[in-house]
Amino acid sequence: MQKILLNYLPPSDIYTPSAALSILKSFMLEHDFDTDIKYWNLLFKPVLPLQDSDEIEEAIIPFVSILNDQFTNDEGNDKAAQLLHSLLSESEQHDLIYYKKLLISTKKDIFRIINKELSQLNFSDILLFGVSSKFHQWIPGMILCQEVKKISPNTATVVGGFGSVQSAVEAMKMNPDFDFATWGEGEYPLLELSKQLKASEQDFNEVPRLIFRENGKIQISTTNRSEYLDMQDYMIPNYDDYFENYPVTEEKYKIVIPINSSRACSWNKCKFCDYNRGYKYRARTAECIISEVEQIARKHKSACFSFVDNDIYVNPEHFEHLLDLMIESINKHNFDYEFWAEMIPNEKLTAPTLKKMQQAGFSQIFDTLLEKMAKSNTFSSNILFLKFSLKNEIYPLVNIIKGVLGETAGDVIESMANLYFLRFFYNKEEYSLYHEYVTLVVSNMTKYYTMLSAEQRAEYNTNKLTDMLPRHFSEGDSRFSLFRWQKQKVDNHKQWAAIQLKEEYYAENIHTYKINEQEAIIEFTEFVNDKHTATYKLDKETDWQILKLANEQIMSFEDMLSQMQTLKPDFNSEDLKKHLSRLKEIHLLYCDKNFSGIISVIG
Repeated sequence: MQKILLNYLPPSDIYTPSAALSILKSFMLEHDFDTDIKYWNLLFKPVLPLQDSDEIEEAIIPFVSILNDQFTNDEGNDKAAQLLHSLLSESEQHDLIYYKKLLISTKKDIFRIINKELSQLNFSDILLFGVSSKFHQWIPGMILCQEVKKISPNTATVVGGFGSVQSAVEAMKMNPDFDFATWGEGEYPLLELSKQLKASEQDFNEVPRLIFRENGKIQISTTNRSEYLDMQDYMIPNYDDYFENYPVTEEKYKIVIPINSSRACSWNKCKFCDYNRGYKYRARTAECIISEVEQIARKHKSACFSFVDNDIYVNPEHFEHLLDLMIESINKHNFDYEFWAEMIPNEKLTAPTLKKMQQAGFSQIFDTLLEKMAKSNTFSSNILFLKFSLKNEIYPLVNIIKGVLGETAGDVIESMANLYFLRFFYNKEEYSLYHEYVTLVVSNMTKYYTMLSAEQRAEYNTNKLTDMLPRHFSEGDSRFSLFRWQKQKVDNHKQWAAIQLKEEYYAENIHTYKINEQEAIIEFTEFVNDKHTATYKLDKETDWQILKLANEQIMSFEDMLSQMQTLKPDFNSEDLKKHLSRLKEIHLLYCDKNFSGIISVIG
């Protein structure tokens, strides 16, 4: 029986198996197609100078240089060597000539590994040779498929996982050695393509979300509609190929297993996001998720998991139930779980839930902030999220995107002022607030792209990867199909520089407080680096009650007023506004301009 060979390439993380290819393998095996995954990223690790880099363009520099050789792009090769020099010379103390020679020797090593591995394959047994497009794997994939075609010209090749039909078409234009490309969810397109390749009469128009070649022309299949993977009867991803080929047994503790708790996004309104085209939103049950976690932990003796969804929080009931099952699993099987996840803070999130996350094994959560991106979170929900993540020793990494459309200098200045509400969350311990500042990037799959005029799009002209590639990779508007672009200089750059300096101040100068309870008042004293800076007297019956009520949950104005009136029947809305204004003025409480989204800053 002919099989499908799926290939996982740099710059993908060597410490994490492919979630997408592993579920594809399980799916295809269930439909009687023998399928293997070849982890080329593990094979290339010893020879790539920057394999472990988090930056895509750095990890695949040698593959970019191979393409430059093919298109006689000496300028691109010079830039590639200069980038290696700038990144490595400080620790290695070598000159630019050394890195040019290193690049040449690395490219020889790449072809040596490719030729050795391909020589061991029987291509008559391969029905389809597939590569992933994720993280620009299609660039090393171009080179790999070129070598496959030299050995076996009739072997069918497919590149999959693109977010739009335009991206898939552009990839086919870039590389004549890709026979097919798919976009959107890949299970049923791969299945139908495999069936067509086995059929005596082939009709690729019947394959959903497929790009193919016919009579020397690139064609788009006539249907996008297909079945979608059943998330309620979800099959366990097959990670056998990864664990069988993981090169360093004693480093298996570094492995992080990906978990898909949902497909696409329940919110789907973020203007900067380009992840969910061709995907239909649905979520798995908590029982289904924990069953997968337990099976993998038992089989592979691996208990560190990363949720690869863009928001693990489906709804309060689902999330609470998932946490309960995680804690039950820990107690029942004695697994020492560690979970990483991305979460968009929201006003339904509470302190007890974040405490339960710690008990379930969550150690890292990630978030991206800013209202003008149309994110579903608010500054109030961010405060709650940060306050109780840190309290429960869950490390929060918060991304702030600079240069969003419509952003004004005033917006950035307001954000800088709001940092003061977060002053108690910075410290020099392991668990501290940390903001990662990233610049807005635009592709043709983002909502922002459609909001830009042609003149505005021209301003988005900076991409470190394409700067090293042959020019035809980044010409015209089609450049937005395969790459994300940013402005050469971010809007309001002076204000952003100021906010980062201000945050450095908070990180280096530790803000603490002391509470002294007296008969009728609370004396609240602040310190910076243990030096007294301010003292506030808070009324026990009003100020302190408001802070206590808004300590573990975000409250609306109406709910706060109702709660306060049960304690003080004569307390009215003007009284509440007066106290909220004062507490906000001294930065012990945050609420929005309409006095809603009330949350205490202190614990």
